[in-house]
Amino acid sequence: MSFVKRTKEFFGLDNEAVAYEEDAYYGEPRYEHTSSYAPERSYDRYEAYDRRDARAAYPSSIVNITAHSYSDAKRVGEAFRDGDAIVLDLRDLPRDEAKRFVDFSAGLVMAVDGDLWKLDNMVFGLRPPQAEDLNQDDLRRSARVH
Repeated sequence: MSFVKRTKEFFGLDNEAVAYEEDAYYGEPRYEHTSSYAPERSYDRYEAYDRRDARAAYPSSIVNITAHSYSDAKRVGEAFRDGDAIVLDLRDLPRDEAKRFVDFSAGLVMAVDGDLWKLDNMVFGLRPPQAEDLNQDDLRRSARVH
């Protein structure tokens, strides 16, 4: 037997038909307890809790936050997410961290179409859109800035 003929036979390219049982596994008993044979599950649409609906019943409040490091950004984000207006005092921060904080605050406000005001030197006011009952003067009074 030549090399070419053995290669053709190996790859099934020779003219001699080889009998294959294509349905070899169809006669086997099914394994009912495996995940591949399990029936498809249907899931109901999950409705997430929306805290905006819960906050709509309460008036917005003003939260005064004095930042001592950039890690205080979490407090600002959580209060802003809950719908509270924020008076942010950055006077205790170094200038480069204060710039990062202002950029973070501007991003928060821009994402939800809120308002960002400079109330005094290194003191800023952030108002989310659901706190329409509060204005810039309310934030100035809360910061004790005139």
